[in-house]
Amino acid sequence: MLPGNSLLIEKRKSLWENSYAENLEIGRKHAVGEVLAIIDADILVPSLFLEKTSAACPEWASVSALVRTDPGQGLMNQLISFWERSYLFTPLGREARGGARSVSIRALADIEGFRDVIAPDTDVDIRLRKHGEKVKMDTSLVAYHLRKMSLVRSVFYQIKSGEARRQLGVSPLRTLLHSIARLRPFVLYGYLKTCLCADRLDR
Repeated sequence: MLPGNSLLIEKRKSLWENSYAENLEIGRKHAVGEVLAIIDADILVPSLFLEKTSAACPEWASVSALVRTDPGQGLMNQLISFWERSYLFTPLGREARGGARSVSIRALADIEGFRDVIAPDTDVDIRLRKHGEKVKMDTSLVAYHLRKMSLVRSVFYQIKSGEARRQLGVSPLRTLLHSIARLRPFVLYGYLKTCLCADRLDR
C-alpha cells in the first residue's frame, strides 16, 4: 500500500485481448468507496473535475467530461480541435469519449463491471442505459487529450473507432451517416473491415 490509502497494482501479463479494458476491470475490483474515477495518463482534467463528477453520481450512474484534443500540440492538433466542436451539434446522437469520467461503483457492479471490448467506457454507458441508469456528459467540464496528432494517427484512431462501433452493435446506417456528417471516412472503413473479418471466421 502507498501513503494515503492508495494501492499500486503491477500487471505482469495481459489476459484480455483489450488491455485497457482489463486495466479498468482490475481497478474496479480493487476500488473502495462509492465512485470510480477514471483519468487517463494523457488527459488533463479541470481542477473541479473530481468534485463535480463524483457529486453528480448519486443521480447519474456515469458522468463524463467533454474531452477535446489539446490545440497546443501543433497545427494538426489545432485543426482537429476546431473540427471536434461539431461534436456538440451532431444530429445522430453522441457517446462520451473515455478517459475522463466518474462512475458509480454500485452501478458498475450491477452490470458486472467492464467487458473485454475496444471501447469499454462507451460500452459501460450503453449497458448502464439498458439497465435503467442515467448517464451524461457534462459539457461544462472540458478535459484535454495531450496526444500529438498526425495524419497517420488520425486515420488509425478513425479505423479503431469503426471497429469499436461494430463491436458495440452500432448499426451500419448510423455508422455511415456518422462518417459522412462528421467527415470521418475511415470509421466506416474500420467498421466494414471488422464485418468482413467476422464473415470469414463464420465460414
